[in-house]
Amino acid sequence: MSLIRAQKFGDEFRILSDTKITDSEQILRGVETNILKVVILRPDLCIGFAGLIGPASLGIEKMDELIGAEEVNMDQVLDHLLQRHLAAGKKTDFIVASLTPNSNLYKISEGKVESNLQTCWIGDHDAFSTFQEFFHQTRGFERPELSPELAETVNTIIKMQRAFTRLVESGLHESVGQFMIEVATNPGAGFYYEARYIGTPGAPSLHRQIEPSEEISDWSAAIGGFSTSILVPDEAGVGAIGIHFFQGKFGALFYPLEQEKPIVIKNVDKEEFIAQIFERFGVRLCAQPFCGEENG
Repeated sequence: MSLIRAQKFGDEFRILSDTKITDSEQILRGVETNILKVVILRPDLCIGFAGLIGPASLGIEKMDELIGAEEVNMDQVLDHLLQRHLAAGKKTDFIVASLTPNSNLYKISEGKVESNLQTCWIGDHDAFSTFQEFFHQTRGFERPELSPELAETVNTIIKMQRAFTRLVESGLHESVGQFMIEVATNPGAGFYYEARYIGTPGAPSLHRQIEPSEEISDWSAAIGGFSTSILVPDEAGVGAIGIHFFQGKFGALFYPLEQEKPIVIKNVDKEEFIAQIFERFGVRLCAQPFCGEENG
């Protein structure tokens, strides 16, 4: 069932999800037990789903005509997803975040569309309860350099990120796991994915000091260490992410609008993986958002 959590801050958004597949008809081994559940369709439109994967994937694939226009007709988009929700026996729910014509957050569940939301979630009810518990246990930071309103927003986002990461990594709920994916908005650019670097040193490494010059990725898999990079497009509005596994020396591209299943490339380091994805799909992946602007 998974968990998707979205919140609106003024005209901007944060959307968090896991990537684990628990649909009994969809579960495969290896990296294919992951799926991108929050899909950026264009710079001003993003959709998240929870529940049965087939109806959700079909609903997104069939939106080409709806999202190809210069300005999206939100009534048509919402009606299309509502029909997919009903056709799935209300077992596939959606969250829709839109920046045009107005910034708006929608939820499609229980046979209806809710709009003008400030916050919402879909997915596993027990997992959401645990997320809420973790959220309230997480402390924020003093931000004297910021206005009280901005400090509250920054701390809310930090607490959301830490609570959701803790939930995904805890293994407390069978339906939620693998990786946390985060979508944000950049004023004037639109929706984009946040990059992440996940490193675990392995138990023996904890008994020695890690020198500053050492990279997490150099910790050996033989002692239980691993490192994974979530790579993101260098521009907003591209609905794709890459996940590179350092020790396994392979990467997977998740690009739902191009292919339903992840595209796996073996025997590549991170740089080789990035180069091959650009050559094959024209998507330039980076270790941080908007890296192309720095290079330009």
